[in-house]
Amino acid sequence: MNQLIHISAPKRALTIQQRLFHCLSQLFAESQAGILISGDSGFGKSNAMKVLMQALAREGYGFLFISPHDSDPSDMLRWCMAQNESIRKRVIYIDPADTTRCTCLNPLAVEPSSDPIKYQARLTNKIGHVSRILLAAWGEEDFNSRPRLYTWTTRILTTLAQLGLPLADAKHFLDVGSDIYKALVQTVPDVLARHFFENLADGRPQDIREEIESTRNRILGFFSNPITEAMLSRTSHVLDFGQLRRNNAIVIVNLRRGGVLREEDQQILANLFIAELLHDVFNCETPVPYFAFLDELPVFAKGSGPELTSAAGQIRKFLLRLVCATQGANPFPDRMDDRLLNALIGQCGLHLLFRHKHPYDAKFFGEIIGLASYDPKSIKHEMVQTQQYQAGHDLVTLIDQSESESETDGTGGSESDGTTDTQQWSDTSSQSTGTSSNRSESTGYTEQMQLLQNAVNQSHSNSTGTSTNNSSGSSNTQGGSRGSSHSTSSSWSKSIGKTIGKTFKQSLVPKLRWRSVVTGVTFYSPQEHQMMNAAWLASLKIGEAIVHGPGKPMSVRFPLAQDPAKHSPKFVARRIKQYQQILAQIFPSPREVLQQRQIQLEALIKNLGLALPEKDAGDDPFPNNPLSRQK
Repeated sequence: MNQLIHISAPKRALTIQQRLFHCLSQLFAESQAGILISGDSGFGKSNAMKVLMQALAREGYGFLFISPHDSDPSDMLRWCMAQNESIRKRVIYIDPADTTRCTCLNPLAVEPSSDPIKYQARLTNKIGHVSRILLAAWGEEDFNSRPRLYTWTTRILTTLAQLGLPLADAKHFLDVGSDIYKALVQTVPDVLARHFFENLADGRPQDIREEIESTRNRILGFFSNPITEAMLSRTSHVLDFGQLRRNNAIVIVNLRRGGVLREEDQQILANLFIAELLHDVFNCETPVPYFAFLDELPVFAKGSGPELTSAAGQIRKFLLRLVCATQGANPFPDRMDDRLLNALIGQCGLHLLFRHKHPYDAKFFGEIIGLASYDPKSIKHEMVQTQQYQAGHDLVTLIDQSESESETDGTGGSESDGTTDTQQWSDTSSQSTGTSSNRSESTGYTEQMQLLQNAVNQSHSNSTGTSTNNSSGSSNTQGGSRGSSHSTSSSWSKSIGKTIGKTFKQSLVPKLRWRSVVTGVTFYSPQEHQMMNAAWLASLKIGEAIVHGPGKPMSVRFPLAQDPAKHSPKFVARRIKQYQQILAQIFPSPREVLQQRQIQLEALIKNLGLALPEKDAGDDPFPNNPLSRQK
């Protein structure tokens, strides 16, 4: 651990992407509690985190990176090993699933002090810190309505811290009646606590079970995995997060299961590292800029959720920034009502939102980014109509001007030629022969008959007479005529005329104007605003993200994280092998840690002048350990 030294990175020019995403003024001044990264799997969340971590490492800053997947921590380790010595010396790689080495922690470590009051206060603070770690592992939020659990948990933790024992030795205080229990009870510094432990051992088995059964079940369940037990079984050569932060260490925690870790173990270990970091941050005298990258946050939400929720509103002043990645709100236990998710949304000043295809997440985050640009008066459609109006009169002089010109040219004529030939002949022949005999008689009305003689062809008379007349004759007539006529006539006419006229007069003329009048307006509803932002999120491509921070949201595209091992795999592999050899020298295996703990416990009992009972070979957890057979 003494190799962790801070070396400032050399000055160099920054690219456009680095100015956008890696500028310290943005990460500290604008990010507040940190950065929330959300998006579907495979669309750039992990790549964005690696880009940010690589930039911070070049600038000389440290960070803690926790991921439940093996690929991203391994990529970051390869990248760090391909860099210069100033970065390589600051790397601490932790892989609990690798049983060849064990990185240990001692959450009960209390800084000594000559002032007993100050030491006791620090001790109480540490006990509360470890109690919260255990409560999170047990799925509890507090000790309310559990007085026995609180009493015995606090009593055991206080005793371990006072004796300088690791947290894993809490199991020995639960094996009531054993020789180890009796020997440890005699070393308890607090007299009152010692009497409680002694009285517990003197009780009936039924009373003992009733008193500590709940505490025993929980603590034994916490240490059910030997890897977890080994990591909490040392008090020396352990990670000190205060020293790591001050030296800008790059701590990469690979929480892959590897066939040896359960989901509960992942949550316990993640909460252990996060709690240790937060406790050191809140209790340091001089804040140091540091980052905590948490990939797949919902995996750790059950164990670390209460701790992170409580810290989100305070870490800004301690220069700690959280960079949390999640696949939306669905993976959280309470979905969009989850307290941790809402705390991060409210406290993180920067949000990097990648594609969300699921309507639930797209609408949820679409509403969040829409608040910054929401305008209730945003117009969806305007109905505009042009209208004419009169804006007064103008006195103008009107001029009427006319001009006409006509030209007529006409030619006419007639000509007739006719011949008439008429011939007429008549030939008449007549002959007449007649005989007449007349007798007349008149009496008394001769005068009257004379008056009517002109009107009546026949008349009655009493005259009698006889006359005879014979006549004969003939006539012949012949005649004819002929004539002809001819006439010719013609006429021509032409006329030209032109007329020009101009008239001046003054008149009042109205001033006419035209304007566009809005006759109807339709505004966007809040649901439409939300759906537009949801559609924006759902249409993003791989590597594209919406940055939601100060100001209006904007779309950006992240570059691919650097991968030096792609071009020089053998060179990077040699460096990784050398680094793992160094880790093997510093950190022993879990088996070695548990064996050393057993030896230290035996030495403690021996110093007290007590003898441990002999054990059968089947009871020895480490039958191959030669030290355990020296008795």
